[in-house]
Amino acid sequence: GDPSLHFYMNKTFDFVSRLQVCQSPDCGKCTACKDMIKFGGSGKSKQACKQRRCPNLAVKEAEDDENIEEEDVPAEKTKKVLQTKKKRQTQSKVAWVGEPVETVGKRQYYKKVSLNDEVLEVGDCVSVSSEDPSTPLYLARITSLWEDNNGKMFHAHWFLRGIHTVLGESSDPLELVIVDECEDMLLNYVQGKVNVMYKAPSDNWFMEGGVDVDLKVIDDDGKSFFYQFWYDTEFARFETPPKTEQSTDCKFRLCGSCVRTKERDEQEVPRAFEPLQNEDSDNKALYAFACFKGEQF
Repeated sequence: GDPSLHFYMNKTFDFVSRLQVCQSPDCGKCTACKDMIKFGGSGKSKQACKQRRCPNLAVKEAEDDENIEEEDVPAEKTKKVLQTKKKRQTQSKVAWVGEPVETVGKRQYYKKVSLNDEVLEVGDCVSVSSEDPSTPLYLARITSLWEDNNGKMFHAHWFLRGIHTVLGESSDPLELVIVDECEDMLLNYVQGKVNVMYKAPSDNWFMEGGVDVDLKVIDDDGKSFFYQFWYDTEFARFETPPKTEQSTDCKFRLCGSCVRTKERDEQEVPRAFEPLQNEDSDNKALYAFACFKGEQF
């Protein structure tokens, strides 16, 4: 074959291989990753993950632990988000602030709680540590606070980091997405309060791909984030965040994820409406129409 063609193909393969290194996710296990705020570190070193350092750069960076040998950790591909998050409890001082605002069964609901002298209330966002130190801190919104036989609890409506969406490492590290995932947890799992603000996307956001637009809306202090979209984890689809009507009956225990999950479950069950009189007098029950999976028949 043409030797120039082989040369071109080899160069192209080498370029793609080098590019894949830069686009790999942070390993979470090297000294640089352990110092990153998203992995629970101080964020002082400002170093890139060792597995993501571009091989084209000839700059030799000074390491604080030059004499410490580290295991080579292969760069992993972005994994699909798991429904079950392995979390780590912390030694926390938890105390309710004020009297219960509502009692439902054995649960006494509260509006505020003091966690290590920091006051949290329904609607605040918090970080939760993972059992695996190489996993970034989980982020969630508190949708309710209560105490029952299990202890001092809260309901967490999870956010998802951009690296866990189809965008991977190309996403903004400060941007989160809303997902329909939530769970009840002990307050001892909370590490601390974070700030998550909503930034409304532009009307033609889907046409702005490749456009150089400055989206910086907050400072990267490790505790501040923003979100624009709701994310469908099954179909990797970004949508405008759905609105959930807030009822006065459950002001301090409303979870949008629970509401939407219940609505989807109900759509999976066929339902008949407006019974009709059966003139044949047999055992059949007749109805005017039925609904199934959002369709009316």
